[in-house]
Amino acid sequence: MYLQVDKSKENKNRSVANDILHKENNEKRRSGFMYGRILENFSDSNLVKNNHLVKIVQCSKYIGRYTANANGNVRDENTHDKLASYNVGDEIEVTSTKTSKFSSKILSKEHVFGLVNGVEGWIVEDNIGTWLGNAHDIIYQNPPERLWDNIHARFETNNTSNNRGNSKYTVTRDDLYRYAPVNLAPDRNALNQVYHDSKNRHVAYTSDIKVLDKLFGEVFSDGVITYDDQYLIAVDDSGKYEKINISLAPQNGLTVIDFNYNPNTNKISGRHVGHAVTNLE
Repeated sequence: MYLQVDKSKENKNRSVANDILHKENNEKRRSGFMYGRILENFSDSNLVKNNHLVKIVQCSKYIGRYTANANGNVRDENTHDKLASYNVGDEIEVTSTKTSKFSSKILSKEHVFGLVNGVEGWIVEDNIGTWLGNAHDIIYQNPPERLWDNIHARFETNNTSNNRGNSKYTVTRDDLYRYAPVNLAPDRNALNQVYHDSKNRHVAYTSDIKVLDKLFGEVFSDGVITYDDQYLIAVDDSGKYEKINISLAPQNGLTVIDFNYNPNTNKISGRHVGHAVTNLE
């Protein structure tokens, strides 16, 4: 259960944040990149689930809609029985980072999980063809309160920490899918952070060279969080504030940040500062 915030303090903090923002609205955004600095703090990762049938992996390159490049079948999530068939040119929508390798006849093939012609199940990975566009946003009966809706994007981030390769991101309106091979290095002790599939995640981009210190500082750790115009603002109970200039639209060279937001406490958790965006699609 979430803790209930003292509303008088919350309103006071919001008022301070608004005053600050109005006074500084004309401040020019500072430029600068942040290189090779990454810090992750995930408490709810369920991505280290492996056995001979199912492996949950980061298929950020697949989340989205495609044309089928071959005829095939949609198979049941658990039994692998045939549910429906599809034809070349039909739309395949990959909706999950799950993959499974199993045999439906003779050869064992990798499968992704998605939707074809209204039927959801396993789809042969090799049958994914031409990219059509982003996956459809989930329609919630009671949508979670958010600071903003993410902008759909696919990109890499420039790994300058080691030679394991760039991270790959897929961002949807509500969620984040990330494959971070930088964390394969033994000295990082972060194998549970190689694949990250995070629902209801906030994603933004910044040129603030002090973003790591700010986002993990005391004010952003304990303060009430607001977003207004181009600033992410934190104000604590004493009135102390910190702000980070952000863009909701990705740009090559900007540093990516992401976190979870709790609308009941107006605080954030699971804060992450990545590398600079590159190869934006």
